[in-house]
Amino acid sequence: MEQRVEQLEDGLKKLEANLGKLDQKVDQQKRDLEAKLDREIADLQAGVQRVGKHLEEGMIADSAFEVAGIVYVCIGLVTAHLSEEIARLLSWFGAT
Repeated sequence: MEQRVEQLEDGLKKLEANLGKLDQKVDQQKRDLEAKLDREIADLQAGVQRVGKHLEEGMIADSAFEVAGIVYVCIGLVTAHLSEEIARLLSWFGAT
């Protein structure tokens, strides 16, 4: 009986040692995964900031083209409505 108790105690000690090793492995894997996730989050945040910066630069850079477009549209609208008057003016100068 005493020998059986000693065998059970030895088995229990081995199980506790294995459990400790497994616990350490799980903790290490957990730390590795957390570090990997932190790196990915940092990369994604940097990407979002770059996209935001590009959008902002694009909006600012295109404003000159927008102003030029508005000016050309206004000139087009004015000349479209004044075409008859311009034709009369040109005929008065003898251009037509």
